[in-house]
Amino acid sequence: MKRVLICTEVSFPRGGAASNYIEYLALALINGGYCPIIIGQGENYKKDLNSGTYIYKGIQYYNYPPQANVSKYKIKRFIDSNFYNGKQIIQVLKKLNLTSEDYIIFYTSNGFTINTVLKYASQYGTMSSMCITEHFRKSQFENKLLYWRYLYSFNYVIAKTKSVIPISRHLEKIFKNKGCRTLLLPIMANPYEYSFEVDTSNKVCNFIYSGAAFTKDSFETMLKSFLLLTDEERAKVQFHLTGVKRENLEDYLGEQKNILEELESVLIIHPWLEYHELVDLMKRMDYLFIARETNQTTIANFPSKVPELMCYGVIPVVSRVGDYTELYLTDRKDSIIFEGCTPEVGVEALRRAIQLPEEIRISMKTQARKTAEEKFYYGIWTESLMDFIECCRNEATK
Repeated sequence: MKRVLICTEVSFPRGGAASNYIEYLALALINGGYCPIIIGQGENYKKDLNSGTYIYKGIQYYNYPPQANVSKYKIKRFIDSNFYNGKQIIQVLKKLNLTSEDYIIFYTSNGFTINTVLKYASQYGTMSSMCITEHFRKSQFENKLLYWRYLYSFNYVIAKTKSVIPISRHLEKIFKNKGCRTLLLPIMANPYEYSFEVDTSNKVCNFIYSGAAFTKDSFETMLKSFLLLTDEERAKVQFHLTGVKRENLEDYLGEQKNILEELESVLIIHPWLEYHELVDLMKRMDYLFIARETNQTTIANFPSKVPELMCYGVIPVVSRVGDYTELYLTDRKDSIIFEGCTPEVGVEALRRAIQLPEEIRISMKTQARKTAEEKFYYGIWTESLMDFIECCRNEATK
């Protein structure tokens, strides 16, 4: 069985959206007869230990510890943090006895980590590919050194293998222009992990927003959209927020934090939920609400919460931006897509959702689930992934 070593700086498993991306990538590889092994940063869970190997959902993983003894000197701290992870990944690769028969897939934007591992892998003739899921802007970095590192990685390192797995056409075009072979791969999901049944017991329309991606999503627009509803309309809705604390919302809103008080009857904040509690909540939701500006980050990105919630029959109510609204979702069939990112267009989208007759809402929820099965299930991407890896192998041996 051919091994695929997924090298990352993400904590796997249970490490958020990035960890979920890696999980479904690994499951797609298992589906194709490969043996994926994830080398990540974080904790190895004792309950996953099986005969000396950590295994989660059939996926082997080895997490190296986060960097300790951080230097008080800024430059040394920067150097240590950039080269430490690559060295740790190599230590795991040595234990696994890396060979030319293995294949490496990187999921990191740290060019120093990539370079360190590539140099080691080249001794064994091990081929590799890069996953690329973001195109950040300067405004998203508070630290100038981290922004410099990102630009160096994006512009000069990621294309080194000439084999890239981009999450969007925006990113695909960039790396095709650099001469890379590409596989356009969206965020994947597993709609069959839990049973699906439309919940018709709701007395109100339940909207949800998961996470705290305030640099990508216009959360202010979303809240102000609810503010523009009439009192009568607000009585018909609830807006659930998960994975974020009220104080974080207040910091984000700054002088406009009084919005939270004005929406007290609508907002339900869930700072932390056990996974089974989160699943139960998602099963009860009607709509996922995301408002986004159009910029290079949002065009390049693919929010994992879209396919994740569609697995439970939750209907996306989203701004038209990015591949998910252009290639995968269909307005009025499995989603409600609106133009722009202002409270005025947001509230009209909310009204479209609130006013849907129950039979149409049930039909759209059923179709949202079907779209998750037909377009985002990891199993349907296995063959494309296998062909891509084998083509990269063959081309490298010519």
